[in-house]
Amino acid sequence: MKKWKCTVCGYLADGDQPPDRCPVCGSHRYQFILSGPVSESLERLLKDAFAGESKAQARNQAFAQKAAQEGYPQIAGLFKAVAEAERIHAAEYLKYLEGVIGETADNLKTAFENEIRAKGEIYPPLIREALAQKREDVAWSF
Repeated sequence: MKKWKCTVCGYLADGDQPPDRCPVCGSHRYQFILSGPVSESLERLLKDAFAGESKAQARNQAFAQKAAQEGYPQIAGLFKAVAEAERIHAAEYLKYLEGVIGETADNLKTAFENEIRAKGEIYPPLIREALAQKREDVAWSF
């Protein structure tokens, strides 16, 4: 027997298939995922897919902003819609990566630690390289 988890409310159900509707929040069966970890190879692919969709979301948001600046509001709207679709895809992949989304207190700690790491490890070499290339505009973005 399999254990299914509602990704909306966390309800756990037993069965060969997920229930048609979550008895707690009413979500459709497609909001259920198998509870438990995925294989290492599938986890790697999911992480890559998440990264790709996240980058595509940010890129399409930038395209939307540029289209709006150039006076193309309909095209900006199209890019915004595509960006939203990419955000949804990324969120779907994230659901399968166990431990990535925890309790709120853990999420706050993780977010804080990631920002500290970025400030201490990731940004300094970028700033140094930008300054070495006389690109203060790039350096100031960090």
